[in-house]
Amino acid sequence: MKRSWIMSILTMVAIIVIAASIHGCGSDSATTTSRSYAGAGSNWKWTMSSDGTFTGTESETSSTVSGTYTTTSTGFIKATVSSKTGSHAPAVGTVLSGVEVTGFALLWAPILDTETQIVGTIVTGTCPTTTFTSNYLKVQFANAINLTDTGTSQPEVFGVATWNNTTKVLVVDHKNIIANSYQNYTGGNSQIDGSTCANGVTTNASFNAYWTTGAALIHVVEAGSPDLGNSIVAMPQASVTLAEMVGNYAGFVYDDSATPKVRPITGVLSGTSSGSLVVTGVDTTDLVTAVSSVSGTMSLTAFNAPYDGFIKGTVGSAPAICMGKSNVLGSGKNALFCLGQNPSNNSKPYLLVLATK
Repeated sequence: MKRSWIMSILTMVAIIVIAASIHGCGSDSATTTSRSYAGAGSNWKWTMSSDGTFTGTESETSSTVSGTYTTTSTGFIKATVSSKTGSHAPAVGTVLSGVEVTGFALLWAPILDTETQIVGTIVTGTCPTTTFTSNYLKVQFANAINLTDTGTSQPEVFGVATWNNTTKVLVVDHKNIIANSYQNYTGGNSQIDGSTCANGVTTNASFNAYWTTGAALIHVVEAGSPDLGNSIVAMPQASVTLAEMVGNYAGFVYDDSATPKVRPITGVLSGTSSGSLVVTGVDTTDLVTAVSSVSGTMSLTAFNAPYDGFIKGTVGSAPAICMGKSNVLGSGKNALFCLGQNPSNNSKPYLLVLATK
């Protein structure tokens, strides 16, 4: 009888130990998820995984980079390259600086030695299925761009477009330049055919467009077009207020008069009736330490002008236009894209691309 009682106790202990072991194994094996992005210009595709690893592939140069990443206290993706292929890819050990707006966009400082502008990608999506209206702003620039030109030889730099899901056509509602008090632009195409869209991408002789819900990244490839080599980013149109946009930001400046042209920056937007956006460079290795030699201030003076979601402003005494959206695509982050005439050379661009931390 006593032996039977002891055996029962031992059996129960064994069952408990086995059950605990099984539970422990299950809790340690967390599921890894990933976020995918793709974009025009330099044709990058990215996978950012929840286990802190990343992979990027650029199809035009057959380049790849992979490694690990962390998010800094300043809001940057700090990605360290552990392997690479292609002669234009950065060396192993290189730190890449990025900003992610989960569910919308992943932006990088130049990665390949052939790149000199901000690398933009948006979340991998599907072809549009409903009619929507978006604001758009130019974020990549051909060498020939002239932001002081008021004729038709230079294309618009911002505007409003509506996707008609019945006709599968993107209709350009408004086109504007920055010069001459944000003059309307009368040249260029008024419609873009998107009927060939497949797997979230439209590719034809005129442009490459990457779509997601109410947003897009479009790169012009049409030979002979005044827009050749330019890219725009589009976000859902909605009114915007200073109160909802104030905060701390991380992102990049593209300064056509500087070397290098792209630097990582932090930004602070403050104010009540008008906004003051103060940006400061950060060290390209730790992405935290401030670099005072890279700095600037942009004044935001008129919200929802000339259209909902746009903000008129100045950088120095030069005119600028911003496109802002709070909680863009439900990401919980604000996105702010600002383009102005460069204070050092008004014909050239000065671009800020920012997202809240």
